Amino acid sequence: MYSEVLNVQASIASGSSRSDEGHVGTLATPLPRLKVCLNFNGDLQRLTVTVYDLEGLRAWDPNVSKCYARVSLIHHRLKVLKTKRTEAVKVDDQISYNQAFNFKVEEKAAVDDVGIKVEIVEAASLLGRGN
Repeated sequence: MYSEVLNVQASIASGSSRSDEGHVGTLATPLPRLKVCLNFNGDLQRLTVTVYDLEGLRAWDPNVSKCYARVSLIHHRLKVLKTKRTEAVKVDDQISYNQAFNFKVEEKAAVDDVGIKVEIVEAASLLGRGN
């Protein structure tokens, strides 16, 4: 069994036009930090991705009111095999998701051939922004 806790910079996917890609140097506001744990059980051929918490989203983008984490299993960095998501939660200084997702990894799709993509997505309101 393989297990690792990762602190990663969150990928923000929203409808806003803000983009810090391509900027050189230090950002005025640091990117949000997402805590994720990966656990692979070879006997069960199961990869478990646990999304714990997210810090700093409000400081980075104060216009986001609700968001969720979207976890995708990707084969050879090209094809999305399966996508799962957390419940949408209200943005606070620290957001706790504490949700685990299990992905079946077939024998022919070796662990070296699959990847995980975790995105933080702004939840759209059906009644309009801010409701």
